[in-house]
Amino acid sequence: MADSAPELLGRAHAVLGLSDWLAYRLSGKMVAEPSVASESGLFEVSARRWADDLIRSLGLPRHLFPEVVSSGTAPGPLGKDAAAHLGLQPGIPVVTGGGDAQCGLLGAHAVDSGEMGIVAGSTMPMQSVLDRGLIDDEARLWTSHHVVQGPLDA
Repeated sequence: MADSAPELLGRAHAVLGLSDWLAYRLSGKMVAEPSVASESGLFEVSARRWADDLIRSLGLPRHLFPEVVSSGTAPGPLGKDAAAHLGLQPGIPVVTGGGDAQCGLLGAHAVDSGEMGIVAGSTMPMQSVLDRGLIDDEARLWTSHHVVQGPLDA
């Protein structure tokens, strides 16, 4: 966007994954959940934070990258407009979600280091839960955060 549509980048408010965007639309608060943020390529998986050096090197404004919170965190209550649109009462707690494969691992109860799971959908990754980050220099592995705080999956 910085090269091809700088006017759009200038109007951007945040970099959000789908579940983070949904939490924003429901609660009005922009936050980033690690399993989703780690799919952006702009997140330091082992440090559980945005990759500020990389963001800066790409010339992206740091303010676009919101606070990182754990999956299941309540960024705020359901806002009045969202509640009216959905036919619900305002004030219902809104909680952050997580990446689809990572939520699939949680559903399969693959949450402890050494456990594995296969999440079948439009792709079928086999994932292993680890107690530490594993970055493959040859890019053969996909490493991201689990939705359960602490473990990583690769």
